Amino acid sequence: MIPMSFGEIASAIDGKLSQLSAEQIFSGDIATDSRSVKPGDLFIAIKGLNYDGHDYLAQVMQQGAVAVVVGKPIENIPHILVTEKSAADELFSQSTIWALAKLAKYVHKNLNQLTTIAITGSSGKTTTKDLISQLGNLLGDTVFAQESANNEIGVPLTILRCTEETKVLVLEMGARRMGNIKYLVDIAKPDMSVITHIGSAHVEIFGSIENLTQTKSEIIKSLTKEDFAILNSDDPKTSIIKSSTKAKVFLFGIENQADLWATDIDYNQRGCASFTLNYMDQKAKVQLQLVGGHNISNALAAAAPFLIKGIDLSTVAKSLNECKSLSKWRMQEISASRDVLIINDAYNANPESTQAALRGLRQVAKDRRKIAILGEMKELGELSESAHQQIGSYAAELGIDHLLVVGAGAKAAVAAAKSVIEWTGQATFHEDIDALMIYAKELITSHDVVLVKASRSIGLEAVVDQLVENLGEK
Repeated sequence: MIPMSFGEIASAIDGKLSQLSAEQIFSGDIATDSRSVKPGDLFIAIKGLNYDGHDYLAQVMQQGAVAVVVGKPIENIPHILVTEKSAADELFSQSTIWALAKLAKYVHKNLNQLTTIAITGSSGKTTTKDLISQLGNLLGDTVFAQESANNEIGVPLTILRCTEETKVLVLEMGARRMGNIKYLVDIAKPDMSVITHIGSAHVEIFGSIENLTQTKSEIIKSLTKEDFAILNSDDPKTSIIKSSTKAKVFLFGIENQADLWATDIDYNQRGCASFTLNYMDQKAKVQLQLVGGHNISNALAAAAPFLIKGIDLSTVAKSLNECKSLSKWRMQEISASRDVLIINDAYNANPESTQAALRGLRQVAKDRRKIAILGEMKELGELSESAHQQIGSYAAELGIDHLLVVGAGAKAAVAAAKSVIEWTGQATFHEDIDALMIYAKELITSHDVVLVKASRSIGLEAVVDQLVENLGEK
């Protein structure tokens, strides 16, 4: 974080100093997890569903924190007391989270050298964020969100890691309710906003696709005419949302020619895509190191900000060639014994990302036996049954050899797969992970390629761990 006096910090967050000198300079890090506090940090006490940071104040001081930010009066500890709450969701409206937001907003406004790139979407946003983060070095020192730090706590903490040397700030912005992204862009207005794709993920929470579309488009509504909205020309929702911004619209695409588009698509032995990058009258070859054709679109979205900033196409392409996956459980390849390949994509799932993962399985496996272990896709509301039916049919149409479905919410996929007349594979339903594992251990044999995917709350990473334990990692 940039050096600031405690007086300046207190003013920025509308707090009251106690046992602290207003002139004392703070130049450490901001922490909200008591377990990660180290000497010199400022700890902000936040109450979660199963914990309260205020219960750990003595502990963090023993670990070397210089002070704490609290939402209720305390004694005998240097602190800043904040009482004002925000209009965010109930869990996030507490005064200390609002103080974290205000401090991040203050710091962001004072970092004039920053190019801020914000990303959202129903799928692909974390991978796109990871790619942009690696390309960021083309412009200079880059700070980016770790894993999926994309909410009212994660976004401010990412901003507060910036220093005077930071040139690029990459933020991922997620949402659980309408207005969440508006809250986040108010903390850090982007110079460029990327929407990867708007699908049906979380439609149960938002009530309708229309509400979901409106929420995702909040990321481009604050942009000025000097800014850029980077949108997917292959997404039908783009024609709806692009009129909601004052910014210049930059389109990327595969199926539809755009400002930046991909042609000559092919796949290597690992299922990683190669393609020609087309921009203006220039062309450059790209060979991705990420598995699956869906990452072509993510790569195009990631390249766009740097082409807009004037970086040469060949330089951008070369950097894309070197990019790796930074976040766990996203088409992560694990080589097990007996030449079995496990693709761990268990971080999350929605209809669009699951279809993409199934295509990735086919691209990777080629002539090897293809096994898909799928759990329920959550938060789809009334679309749930039809969405799981579509996934079952899609798996069969792709020629997946074995479809293993776990959990009652995903059961509809089995009957749908079996209804595809020309399919010669097998689909089985399993009540829980234990039943699934008994079957899977007998089924999986040498040279198989196994995809594991479900919504985060299903916890199918446990299946991956058990498979690796059973087979042995190569």
